[in-house]
Amino acid sequence: MSSKKRIDVIGAGGVGSWLIPVLAKKYDVRVIDGDDFEPNNRERQNFPNSKLYENKAKAMGQRFEPVFLTDKDQLDADLVVCCTDTAESKQICLSAGMPVVIAGNETYSSEAYLYVPGKTDNPAEYYTEDGETGHDCRRDPQTVEANFMAAAMALKLVQMFFDPEWNGVHHMRGSRFAIGVEA
Repeated sequence: MSSKKRIDVIGAGGVGSWLIPVLAKKYDVRVIDGDDFEPNNRERQNFPNSKLYENKAKAMGQRFEPVFLTDKDQLDADLVVCCTDTAESKQICLSAGMPVVIAGNETYSSEAYLYVPGKTDNPAEYYTEDGETGHDCRRDPQTVEANFMAAAMALKLVQMFFDPEWNGVHHMRGSRFAIGVEA
């Protein structure tokens, strides 16, 4: 039985594909993603071309669930890291009653939030009315730099959450990192 902290990562695409390999060095990671790695993702996702058309969760080589997140009962970890760009997945993660890091980006900006029920603000307050952070990949493609930066921000929040020397989570309000350029 592993004594490593367990993390469920939802989404292994633009942000998750950069974050998962680093998390897996220190934590017990389970990846949940129903999408496949497609040619239009090559420029910004951290997969070799040999993984084309393979399920992203499986391609990460960790414990995986090649399905879409549809219910909070699918989550079972010390921390959930949500790297999807859908409002539905984010809401499921936030309603699970467990600590959640949400990481995402738009074309040139990146952001990550830590939500600890009862201790930090709910990051849903930063979303637009439809629950999204405002990004439409078809209209405004993401950049690898923005994906990577969102992954780095999420990694820092994971470290801060699990580090016994850092107890800021007990008094943190509005735990939000955001970097960006307004177009």
